Amino acid sequence: MAIKLEDLRMTWREPDGRERHVLDVPLLEVPDASQLCLVGHSGSGKTTLLNVIAGIVRPSAGRVFVGGEEISAMGEAQRDLFRARHVGYVFQTFNLLQGLTAVENVMLAMSFAGVAARPARERAEHLLDRVGLSERRRARPATMSVGEQQRVAIARALANRPMVVLADEPTANLDERNAAETIDLLRETTSEENSILLLVTHDAEVRDRFDDVRELREISR
Repeated sequence: MAIKLEDLRMTWREPDGRERHVLDVPLLEVPDASQLCLVGHSGSGKTTLLNVIAGIVRPSAGRVFVGGEEISAMGEAQRDLFRARHVGYVFQTFNLLQGLTAVENVMLAMSFAGVAARPARERAEHLLDRVGLSERRRARPATMSVGEQQRVAIARALANRPMVVLADEPTANLDERNAAETIDLLRETTSEENSILLLVTHDAEVRDRFDDVRELREISR
């Protein structure tokens, strides 16, 4: 299994000292090259789950495996490098750097993984062509539509040929047409790259575009 969670538990401590349980997942396995839509209401822990899989945060308890590597046992610097090389992330707020062009935003993801400038630029330009932005390579985010910005974010997530692409409510800021195009593009490009796509949403229309759909509450204790 490319992703495997065992006895995962995530707990936050409130300002008054009380503990709040955010996640409690006995077992979640996601095979290679699969596409999974995980559904849950706002505040159900969807983003926290993605952040645990990405190694952004460590779980309070349990084990997290990505590509056979136990990232929950790694230190912060190890997790950061692993994420840069093997995990792509598509955020609902895009998280593009405003001072960089589209191609530079995609190249930046590869610089974190240690890719040299020339192959990074070639890869970035190829991906921007693939997502339909060949004429917008030198545009900065402020001059782009929200749909174009999300396409840049998808290209950036695919930059390092990741094992796993995580998408956190990627259509939340898009209109219906752009939302449908974004989901189709995510599914097509991750399939072409042979990456896992794990997308979380509370949108029924997004859910209906996936064959494998699971409710967060169904995999939780």
